[in-house]
Amino acid sequence: MNWLITITGGLTDGINPCAFATIVFLISYLTAIRKTGKELLLIGICFTASVFFTYFALGCGAYEIIERIANFPLVVKCLKGFIAVLVIGLGLGSLWDWYKSRVDIRAMKLKLPEKLRSKIRQQIIRRFQQKKKLVATTIVLGVVVAILESVCTGQVYLPVIASLIYFKVREAYLYLLVYNLMFIIPIVLVFILAWKGTSNERLSNWSRKHLSLTKLIMSGFFILLGIFILVWKCPGCG
Repeated sequence: MNWLITITGGLTDGINPCAFATIVFLISYLTAIRKTGKELLLIGICFTASVFFTYFALGCGAYEIIERIANFPLVVKCLKGFIAVLVIGLGLGSLWDWYKSRVDIRAMKLKLPEKLRSKIRQQIIRRFQQKKKLVATTIVLGVVVAILESVCTGQVYLPVIASLIYFKVREAYLYLLVYNLMFIIPIVLVFILAWKGTSNERLSNWSRKHLSLTKLIMSGFFILLGIFILVWKCPGCG
């Protein structure tokens, strides 16, 4: 079950509108400034690797912090209820977003704050054009975008990390590694499509068309995870 939670969580996080929208925007911008072919492929590899290692490092850091806090007896007793309430709340929030996204995307609640979205698009990604060192700039861009995105994508990441701690999973870092491999699969697929010539309009339209479905998948993942945590006893919890 822990592998199922990790793999499903990583894929769900990967199709999170917060992550997908940023990638689509980046590709559309690179296309607009005529970054295509081998150059676009190089950018894709560097950007994906940078996001992967940054997101993995963030997960390891969060795991260490939560695990140390969870050593306190009172925290251990409250951890199960906290995770369950958190994920079920996120599940209901995603369900609300699914309902609203069919009518007006702007009415969604669980999304990247507008200020951060503007910061990613206007102040960070657009500066990419001004840099001459393509590889180095792409790596830095991946790190910055991954950190800013984590404000939104963390809604999936943190509950999975907390569940690994609650169920006292051994080799947790291996689970986090697999989680992040699943997380970058959608990113890799988008870059391959762009490299093969798929227009940014088609990618953007596909993203918008399947937004409500994505929210429904996220809602199902959160609610099932919450039920599983409530029903299943952690090792050594009595």
